[in-house]
Amino acid sequence: MPSGMTAKPSLGSRLPAWASLLALLCAFLVFLVAWGLVLFLGFRLDPGLLGHLQDVPQRVLDVYTIGLYLGLVLLMGLYWSGFEGRHWRDLGLAWPPRQLSEGLSLGLGGLVTIYGIATLAGWARYMPPAQWALGLVLIDVAAALAMALAEEVLFRGILLRTLLRDVRPAAAIGVSAVLYALAHFVRPGMTLETSILPFLGLSATGVLFAYAAWSRGSLWLSTGMHAAWIFFITLSSQLNLWYYDPAGKPWTGNGYPPSGALAALVMIGCFLLLTLKSRLAGRQTPHH
Repeated sequence: MPSGMTAKPSLGSRLPAWASLLALLCAFLVFLVAWGLVLFLGFRLDPGLLGHLQDVPQRVLDVYTIGLYLGLVLLMGLYWSGFEGRHWRDLGLAWPPRQLSEGLSLGLGGLVTIYGIATLAGWARYMPPAQWALGLVLIDVAAALAMALAEEVLFRGILLRTLLRDVRPAAAIGVSAVLYALAHFVRPGMTLETSILPFLGLSATGVLFAYAAWSRGSLWLSTGMHAAWIFFITLSSQLNLWYYDPAGKPWTGNGYPPSGALAALVMIGCFLLLTLKSRLAGRQTPHH
């Protein structure tokens, strides 16, 4: 049993875990709709755009996204400390974040493995940009850390630790991983055939991040891995750093590595590595 996170943490709310999380989901859905309506009225948009969201101006979408993240952070705070009655230290955000650098190294190492194999197999080809924009890189680093931390607090902090009130760790990790995959992979135009690999890849990612958070009792390791992937994907997309051979799409994800088979294999490898390190650390811990 990891010392940082117990299978039965402080109970907080007396509601069952599923009911408590359902209340959070309902609150977020209400906020999502209300915030959208506020922007439609504030920007005086044509009500007809409600049926054609792809035509909404980009500036409105940017404001909506920023507000959505800020609202999610606010709701998570109200839920955890108010509704659940839990202390913030229970989320695993102890300072200083000693495991953050380990997570960044593990995440970047996984990406090097994926793209090294993809390059050797001819599924991907690196295309260096004409000029590197330092400002863009720094913005992407900051955005990646912020987005990764927000998602880790939600999925591996609040969701996982609320589930641990009522179910065993393996079940809590599995459920949180599936919900994480569902929240990320659903896209217009996807069919059952084209969604299997993305779902499996994202589920493997969710299992790895959840296991990292549970086994270490901290969110910093999973935040580091998550931030490394967000930064790489964002910067690659903005600068068109890679050409992908359509024949290798099932392996590479065609620009979105978590939906490719290579990423799933790397995630499994990282999971086994963390498991081995946890067992070795357990053997080396002196018993009193």
